[in-house]
Amino acid sequence: MMYAATLAGIAFGNAGVHVPHGMAYSVAGLVRDYRAAGSPQDEPMVPHGMSVIVNAPAVFRSTASAATSTRGTASVQR
Repeated sequence: MMYAATLAGIAFGNAGVHVPHGMAYSVAGLVRDYRAAGSPQDEPMVPHGMSVIVNAPAVFRSTASAATSTRGTASVQR
């Protein structure tokens, strides 16, 4: 399990999704009344993928210039 977690951490870093995942905790933690379609409706929550993806565009714009040789330009809209 520790080895798998290590590989996941490396993959997150290589894919550039480590910052959006870290920021997702704040998005999910601040929700008070949102209930996503298809999710349990008994308590408010932001699904994991949704809480990550709302941060991704800003992070990719911010970090794109630092890694132009390793990332494509598809994630950055100017």
